[in-house]
Amino acid sequence: MISSIYAGAGGTLLSHYLSILYAIGGHLKTAHPDPSDQVARETQREPVTMPTFFFRTAELKGAPGLEASRTVSALLHLSIPIVMYNVLYNGLCHDLLSSFASISDLSPQRKQLYMALDIFYSVRWAVGVMVMQGELTLSIGVFVSAKHFFFDECGYIIGSMMINTWGARTGELNIRDYACAGLMILAGILQHGSELQRWLFKRDPRNMGKIHTTGLFRFARGINHTGHILRDFAHVLLVPILFFIMFYPIADYDLSCEIAPATQKHMKKKYGEQWDKYEKQTPWLFIPGIY
Repeated sequence: MISSIYAGAGGTLLSHYLSILYAIGGHLKTAHPDPSDQVARETQREPVTMPTFFFRTAELKGAPGLEASRTVSALLHLSIPIVMYNVLYNGLCHDLLSSFASISDLSPQRKQLYMALDIFYSVRWAVGVMVMQGELTLSIGVFVSAKHFFFDECGYIIGSMMINTWGARTGELNIRDYACAGLMILAGILQHGSELQRWLFKRDPRNMGKIHTTGLFRFARGINHTGHILRDFAHVLLVPILFFIMFYPIADYDLSCEIAPATQKHMKKKYGEQWDKYEKQTPWLFIPGIY
């Protein structure tokens, strides 16, 4: 089912997007070679499965336990819908926002859609920070919560209220809005659903030293990263402010061209024949049947 979803135009578009990111990355490395930096990346940096470049120094430690830093970050994520509800329905920060742009009230249907997406997004990230591999310090946990609030939530919710900005979306809902909502839900399932499956697998003592190759990870070895990039696609289509759109290719470049390949190399070195067998069974890195 997942393979058929990606085999169409959406998968092709994502494949082109990744190709562009790789081309940009190759040009930058050719234009500005830094051998010492390359050696540092190969020998010192631990690759990560966290889906953002802010975690590139974290270690892979299997199933994380209950940590204060993760709990704080999860609670901060769960508080985001409360803030956005007051922005949408109670005029929170209306005067402050009006100093930057003309603010328009959104239609009831658009408010409901945005709140539903906001709740889903916040809950899945609250779960995500609790189960994803890698070290998560308190400062990083707070930073990630703030990043998701400002770039993701404010990007399409508050941005849609600014009627004199580029591409403002204050009208009735259309097929683009519903498509973006569906894509965000699919992205959440792929990104954090796969992480939750791996977390449950790693918690079983019988699986110590084994690679998690079942569940969503049987479709692509980096299916969690695919979910992250698909989520960014949805945000790009919803975000009405160019400044916020420019942020996503930066994060996706680092994810697809740096973190994911480094993680694959690390896993191959760590698991050896086990990983070779997994690569043969699941040859796709991001898009089942395509890439």
